[in-house]
Amino acid sequence: MLASSRGCPGLLTTLQRSTARLRLGVSGADLHNGATAAGVVHFETTLEQAQEAVQKWHGQKWLAPRRLLSEGGLELRSALLPFWLFATTVQVSYSARLGLAVQDAPPGVLRWQEVEEKASSLQDYPWSLPHMQVYASYKYRRDLAEAVKSADAYDRAREVSDDENAYQEVLAGKHSSDSVPLDPPTMRQAIAWELALRSIRQQEADKARMELRLKWKPREIRDLKVQAKPLARHAHLVFLPAHTVSYQYGQGFTAAGERRPYTFQAVVSGTDLDNVAGERHIDPLKAQLAAAGALATGGLAITALSLPFVGLGAPRLIGGAETAFWLFLACSAAGVGARMWPQLLREQSETQRIKEEDQEAAQFWARGLGPTDLGDELAQELRDNAEWRRWEQADKWRWREGERGAWAERLWRGQHERRIARARFISGQTRQRLRDEAEAAQEAARARRWGQSSQYQHFSPGQRNAAGGRRDYKGYYQLLGLDGPSASLSTGDIAKAFRQAALRSHPDRIEAGTEAARDQAAERFQKLSRAYEVLRDPDQRRKYDSGQQPTI
Repeated sequence: MLASSRGCPGLLTTLQRSTARLRLGVSGADLHNGATAAGVVHFETTLEQAQEAVQKWHGQKWLAPRRLLSEGGLELRSALLPFWLFATTVQVSYSARLGLAVQDAPPGVLRWQEVEEKASSLQDYPWSLPHMQVYASYKYRRDLAEAVKSADAYDRAREVSDDENAYQEVLAGKHSSDSVPLDPPTMRQAIAWELALRSIRQQEADKARMELRLKWKPREIRDLKVQAKPLARHAHLVFLPAHTVSYQYGQGFTAAGERRPYTFQAVVSGTDLDNVAGERHIDPLKAQLAAAGALATGGLAITALSLPFVGLGAPRLIGGAETAFWLFLACSAAGVGARMWPQLLREQSETQRIKEEDQEAAQFWARGLGPTDLGDELAQELRDNAEWRRWEQADKWRWREGERGAWAERLWRGQHERRIARARFISGQTRQRLRDEAEAAQEAARARRWGQSSQYQHFSPGQRNAAGGRRDYKGYYQLLGLDGPSASLSTGDIAKAFRQAALRSHPDRIEAGTEAARDQAAERFQKLSRAYEVLRDPDQRRKYDSGQQPTI
């Protein structure tokens, strides 16, 4: 739940008072050699209790297997999982295009209005919120680690001693002699903060949509841009207690045709046995009994209703071989479906992920021009969200710690480089626009004093029409690879030409070479983007074709 900073001391003061409790500033080297830890929360449950909790969690469903953890392959482990706990205060503003209903107009006709909410409110995000606690490792799936989070984790944490840091082990509890390992925090703080900030933006976007619907009652909301600017950020590395249960259930076939049991994992909080994360299962025998009972009940009902119409007795409909066959078929199908249930759920989840990814890709393409286009801020945010969702969800049932960690590092570095490239691009565009405006001002001043220049007369509309074609005095058409201007050249043709040219000259495609080569590629891409910015706008294109200076 969001907490407003209005009318109260606020989170900033609270953070300043509490930063001395745990050690901060874990360096990149410390993250990889495990030399430094911030705090730890003690266990309050045992492995045996965790095993019972998993069995109880599955037993909440009637169709679940009764003895799920007794089929072999059972592995139990207690560990302290690392989490980055963040606390921040953000300044929020947003803008959007609203499709409002028009009175006495057909339902499909909307009046579009730009709405902007200035940055006036401060929102507190303390470390007690689940999305401000980020699992700082790649060892387990992200959705399984959710069970370990605790709202009072920071308040209950104590500092890890130097000896515990050295041995990377901590006593399980205050009155326990058993040691539990500290899982190393392999996720850098910058990546964890990126994930937390993504959640903050999503929370604020949902809140903005709700406010817009309540205030404006729009038929449609488009181009929602949310600015969540952090004013302060504090981070703690805290180890939270967890029990992991690995077990086997069901069987499948490998690519070589060998039968192999499926392996599943469940995670239980070390402080609250009600917090369990795992995958549901269905007992094939119970599914068969349920199918047989449902079919038999349905058969009796159909028989009772059909007797007056078909003139047949009940024994001929219920006790015959056909009924036995259908019962056998239904039971067999139910048993197969129960065994395939985890796989079916996985396929459904993957289908939903791909659908959401396609929707985000469509929004991105609607704002930009593809993977090489720098786009605007919203387009970059859409792309970043899609990449992180794919990282979290894609093929997560074959989670491999090393591969997933390397993937996250590549994503973070790529997004960081894109932000730098976009900042340089915007800066270059600004400088180019200032140069163009200065040239236009000089030309206007000279025209007032001496008359139009020979260049302007050469590119005047009359001369252009007499020549039977347009002039390309800045080389914009040439940059896009177009063979001269043409009256039949459409905006779509220009967009297609820009995509092709961008694929050839984008700085990200310069894999090797000197920094000068990358700078040259970046400069060329800026010119290319400037050319497209002018030519895709019909008004600016007409000005350019007539030899006038574009005004954007």
